[in-house]
Amino acid sequence: MEIKLLTRTFTLDEAKRKYPTISPDIVESIFRYVVHHTPTGSFLRAVLENNLKESFARADDHNQGTMFEIVKLVYNDIPMGCWGSPAEVWEWLNPDEERSDENTQNKG
Repeated sequence: MEIKLLTRTFTLDEAKRKYPTISPDIVESIFRYVVHHTPTGSFLRAVLENNLKESFARADDHNQGTMFEIVKLVYNDIPMGCWGSPAEVWEWLNPDEERSDENTQNKG
């Protein structure tokens, strides 16, 4: 699996080598999200939505310890249009649907 960026291609194997402290399941989930528009779990969704409080609240001990590396992967190695706010994540997951404010608000 690979992510095509503006100036290069970033492969799943390259990501696992570049970020060895991140759980392989997390790296794979990020790649499925970017490449196939597959929803992530609630922890990664909070990371992708740039919600620091929820990211730490939903992270297990290992992910709390590697949060800097996870954010570094997102910030440096995936396209900007697929992360950064609830609206951007919703639009990435629903590319063929028209967005409304109701669809992007955090529920509960």
